[in-house]
Amino acid sequence: MTTDLFRAPAAAAIAAAVALACAISVANADTFLVNRADDNGGKHTLRWAIEQSNAINLGDPDAAGNRILIAAASAGTKPFVIKPTGDFLPPLVGPVVVQGVRTGAPGSPPSIILDGSGLIRPRTPGDCPGATHTYDFARGAWITTQVNGSGPNVRGYYGGGLAVHDSHDVEITGLEIRNFCAGVVGVRSNNINVHDVRLVDHHGAAGLIFTGDNGTAGVTALSFNNRLANSILLDNGDGFEFTRGTRDSIAEGNYIALTQPLPE
Repeated sequence: MTTDLFRAPAAAAIAAAVALACAISVANADTFLVNRADDNGGKHTLRWAIEQSNAINLGDPDAAGNRILIAAASAGTKPFVIKPTGDFLPPLVGPVVVQGVRTGAPGSPPSIILDGSGLIRPRTPGDCPGATHTYDFARGAWITTQVNGSGPNVRGYYGGGLAVHDSHDVEITGLEIRNFCAGVVGVRSNNINVHDVRLVDHHGAAGLIFTGDNGTAGVTALSFNNRLANSILLDNGDGFEFTRGTRDSIAEGNYIALTQPLPE
């Protein structure tokens, strides 16, 4: 009986989200539905959606903004887990909203999970170098430089679950992001709004980092008006950082805790 009660609203939420996504897609071609958990770059994968959105925004500096809507193809009690493979996801180019559709009871954890355990070993600080991590859009690949040390609270921004570099106006909500070096990374970017997420078991720079780092540990004034709100941060080596020139930014209404000893 409990399962049936859970599945009914879950199915309704997914159906409504998909209908909304399809309607907007037809009208504006700027909403991308993610309903596949694999990471082969095919249609309706998260990697595909990010690449499609980025292509629009990179080609139009005045773009109105896209939406990436993540909803499991079928309702149920199991979380919808996306595990990137091969390389970290491309950084988000704004303006864009990344939204996970919630299917559980009110107050329950997000049912959409982005899991980095296909890229790094969970709870292994040595897999998270303190480094500059730059995306080459022409090659479609991340480049790692300026490596110095590893683990939590080191200078750098390597290995983000979702990253925003040199961009603006990005909203991230309704997801659990776990087992990366950092859950969310904002580099030299402004007006990033991260809210109602769970950031779990990140053992690189921080669970979330907003930084004005110039790529060689210098400070810039390019990280500002960013927000982390109403979120849960669990078992991260360092909870969150606003650093290297980040200004006019806020963290509010968050819960930060350890449920187990941190790995050495």
